[in-house]
Amino acid sequence: MARRPDKIDDPLKSYDSIHIWSDMINEWVVAFERRFQYLQPVKLLDAHVFNATDEAKNSDIIDVRPYARGLLMLNIDFTGTAHSIDIVFRLQFSHNQVDWHTYMIGPWGDLRYIDADKKECLDFPIIAHYMRLRAVSSGCSSSNYLTVTAKAVLQN
Repeated sequence: MARRPDKIDDPLKSYDSIHIWSDMINEWVVAFERRFQYLQPVKLLDAHVFNATDEAKNSDIIDVRPYARGLLMLNIDFTGTAHSIDIVFRLQFSHNQVDWHTYMIGPWGDLRYIDADKKECLDFPIIAHYMRLRAVSSGCSSSNYLTVTAKAVLQN
């Protein structure tokens, strides 16, 4: 028997449901329920330091077949005084882990940050079997660098 939403003891589970009162058994019963399941955040980049003039880093490949949507959480820490450092993030999908295609809709078309500390979240759809994040920096040096942590939360 399904439980009422106010009786959920696991805060990581979320329910979207409709309950109706049953006079026959004198309690609430679920008329409709859709349960969301979330994957614990997956680290794509773990405090990676971009300190070379031009540097690119690909995250590990993630099998995203069971999921429909994702949320990318970015934490960018800028150190230095230069004003010409930037970093571009590209969300890429593949059906075979060989041919990678960049997602270009909305802010993903040119997701670029320049000389700034940022903590942001961006929503994205899952459109293929595999996913990775590619980060490309330019203008960095040993005294002007970026430290990037990126995580993804996936939802089915």
